[in-house]
This record gives sequence, structure tokens and C-alpha cells, in this order.
Amino acid sequence: MTTRGAKLVRPHVRLRGRRPPRAIVLAVVSLVALFFVVPHVVGLEHTWQRIRDGSPAWLAAAGALEVGSFAGYVWLLRRIAAPLRWADAWRITLAGVAATRIVTVAGAGGIAVTVSGLRRAGRSTREAAEQQAVDLVVLYAVFFGLMFADGLALAAVGGRHAGLTVVPALVGATVIGLALAMALVPATFERELRRRFGPRAGVIGALPAVVAAGVRGANELVARRDRALTGAVVWWAFDIAALWACLRAFGGSVGAAELLMAYLAGHAFNVLPVPGGVGPVEGGTIAALVAFGEPAGLALVGVLSYQLISVWLPAAPGAVALAQLRRDGAPAEGMAT
Repeated sequence: MTTRGAKLVRPHVRLRGRRPPRAIVLAVVSLVALFFVVPHVVGLEHTWQRIRDGSPAWLAAAGALEVGSFAGYVWLLRRIAAPLRWADAWRITLAGVAATRIVTVAGAGGIAVTVSGLRRAGRSTREAAEQQAVDLVVLYAVFFGLMFADGLALAAVGGRHAGLTVVPALVGATVIGLALAMALVPATFERELRRRFGPRAGVIGALPAVVAAGVRGANELVARRDRALTGAVVWWAFDIAALWACLRAFGGSVGAAELLMAYLAGHAFNVLPVPGGVGPVEGGTIAALVAFGEPAGLALVGVLSYQLISVWLPAAPGAVALAQLRRDGAPAEGMAT
């Protein structure tokens, strides 16, 4: 998830085995903070009671919803990078998400790992990069489309916080407009730069050329109403529902439109170079929830629980998938079953 262009070289996955995996260390820190540090924060004297009264059933539901979210991403990847078997798509997805959220910053690691996995499934480096570009454009078209629509909806009903209504709508519209403009970059752009200014200029032109190919590929999916688009919607919808379930576990009652904007505002911080989005994502989501009327203690434990389920629980299978991609080489390639 999520976040979440790659330099067109052969990406390599590097694993260091002597230190404890960062995912495990941060998961332990998150648990310690949730159960021992958070309850003693000044002004949150009821937080410990909220944790004790939390509903395990709602937290379990959040975990199930997160599995559904990942399934949506796998479906999207298989449709875009067909033919690709379910097992291979799951492995590439988990490894890519682990790299995005845990290993490196700002999504670059996830892109490199996904491109590497697609290459090992038989694609050329350029094909893999363009398929990953289509994947990301589709995903974030849904994200910023939701930001635009929800911002307008909240502003229309007289939201009190313009910064959480009008501004996100403008951001969403701007990003979508810039992405659509990238489709105007001609397919010959990179080749022309290389011809006129030499090989180095061609390398510089590779990134906009790949992004433009991704936008054009996404537009084609929309034009033919490809079922791949369902996967992108499921990825975001189920992840948002997981946050809702975590808040419900501790008694949250924020409205649907407000919850959606809090989620979008927080996850917009995924672009910052912080491993796993630790800090800015949680802080932005909590601040938005409090601005929309949720008690600070409830927002804090709900968001930390969501972060534990959505980021750190997938870290273990993601680390295994990352190791398998490194050890096994090419995953088996095949038609969808």
C-alpha cells in the first residue's frame, strides 16, 4: 500500500541478515507504545481504559479487511501484468509492499522490488517499469479522485475546516490534471532526446516517458472499463474500512465522509521520505480525526492499532516474499487460473 518512478536499471533486492529485521523492531516498538507509553501521555488519562475496553472482534475484522485490501492489489497487478499466476502476484505484491513500507523510503523500494519481480517473471526492464507505472497511476488516480470528490462533498455541506475540505479538493484536482497532462508526452520523447543530445539525455528522458506510458495505459483501462480497475478500488476501500473497524473497536463514531478525508489526509504524507510512513501518516490521520470531532485518545489508539494491522502484520510474510525473490530468481510464469 501504498504511498506508494523507478530508475530504469536492473533493480536488485539486498537483504542483510545479521541485524534483526526492521519490521520486527518497529512492530515491537509500536506494541510497547500502544500498551505502555500512550496511556501515560498528558491529557489522555482515559486512553488505557480505552485500550482495555477495545473490541477484539472489531480488530479481527480490521485484519480480515486488510487481507481483502491486499487481494485487490494482487488482482490489479495480475490484470496489468498478465499472464501472472496468483502465487507469483501475491509474492511480488507482499515483497513490494514490505519494501515500500519497511525497507526504504517514499515508495522507491517497493517500485524497484516490483519491477525486479516482474522482470523475473519474464518481462524486460522497460516492460516491467511501464506495467508498474500503469499500476501506480491507476491506484493513485483512485486516491486523488476520492480526495477531490470527498473534499467537494464536505465543503458543500458546510464543513468547518477549509483546510480539510477545499484544499484537498484542489490538491486532488491538480494532481489528476498533471497526470493527464503527462499523457501528452510523445512516445518518441526518449528516443528523440537520445538522438539529439546523446545517450545521457535519453536516460534523463526515460522517467517522463515511462510515466507517460503509465498514464496512457491507465486511460486505456478506463476506456474499456477493464476489471483491473476493481482491484484499485478494493485496495483503498478495504484499507479505509480497516481504519474504520479499528476506530469502532474503541468506540469511534466519526462519519463516513470525515473518516475518508482523515484517511486521505494522513496517507498523503506517504510521499515524505520516512520509512514505512512512520510518524507523518499517523500524525496527519490523528490530527484530522480530532479536527472532525473524535476524542484525541480514541483517535490515537485507533490509528496506532490500524497502523499495526496494516503495516506491521504484513511485514513478516512480506519479508519472507522478499527473501524468496532474492533466493529463487524467477517466479514461475503462467496464465491466470
